[in-house]
Amino acid sequence: MLVGSFIKSAVALVSILSIPILTSCDDDDNGTGPPLDGEASIQFANAHPESNLVLRAHGAARGPAVAYQESGGCHILRSGSVDFALRNEGSSTDLITFPVTTLASNRNYTVFATGAAALPIGLVLPDTFGAVAAGRAKLRIVNATHSSFRFDIHIGGTVGSPLTPATVTEADLGFLDHAIVDLPAGATLVRLSLTGLLNVVGSYTFTLASQSRSTLVITAPPTAGADFEHFIVPACPQS
Repeated sequence: MLVGSFIKSAVALVSILSIPILTSCDDDDNGTGPPLDGEASIQFANAHPESNLVLRAHGAARGPAVAYQESGGCHILRSGSVDFALRNEGSSTDLITFPVTTLASNRNYTVFATGAAALPIGLVLPDTFGAVAAGRAKLRIVNATHSSFRFDIHIGGTVGSPLTPATVTEADLGFLDHAIVDLPAGATLVRLSLTGLLNVVGSYTFTLASQSRSTLVITAPPTAGADFEHFIVPACPQS
């Protein structure tokens, strides 16, 4: 860009020097990441049965509406205090208003909508995956059901093989709790049982890429007595 006449060079230099000033006072998205100093990355995951929700921060929408059991894109904001809210698509009224959330510099966060249809809940989790070795993957498991269900998490084995206390990878994962596990990359089987029991109430098979970071979001069963459902959220680019 810094080629041509002296005037063009001077204009380009002024534009470059102005970028930090504009970024520091701008509430709009500033790219998709990874976050730099003074920035944080956010991503919205909709685990609330109300579909087509819009994430807002500082009073502005951050991406289009997101359907139930789906996630949105990555958005870079200034770090510091943020006032998150969620609205139904096309509505001017907040469905969920979050307490003021402080986002640390150079960090990634996932913003969840969860809870029952009549009692929506917002949750913000820092993406603390850490480094991932070659041939390995990090998987965060979030209990985003719409009630106070608690699960034992069984990772590995084969579909149809019996669950035992020895197959429990993470015990007693409560509502709104999460766990991060380090796994071999490749085909992965995750099964759920209610805490202390050994009946499968959810079984999910998916593939984890080498050195990937992903979140498995557990959602409520579609009908009483059915298995719990899930969706996968790939992590945003990390600093």
